[in-house]
Amino acid sequence: MLAFQHINRCTVTVSLKVTHDTEQAGVHMTAEAREQVPEGTEARLLASVKSIAGYSDRRTLDAVIFQLIYALDAQMAEHEFSQIKPKSE
Repeated sequence: MLAFQHINRCTVTVSLKVTHDTEQAGVHMTAEAREQVPEGTEARLLASVKSIAGYSDRRTLDAVIFQLIYALDAQMAEHEFSQIKPKSE
């Protein structure tokens, strides 16, 4: 995760919430990438993704975090590519 943050000049936060309700019981995870800014300055949200690992899910926590980081990377790339203006010929 440190390499991802360094390459993309962002800070990644992963939060976990355990739920016991009947429909979506399990571990709800959210990952957010925010721009790196000086302390005391509000950082702009670059990407945000969510995932749920049910109690019968066999993935490790590391695997879920890697999937979240890949999803963050994809969102950030989509945004970056959408900012590119087409070349006029």
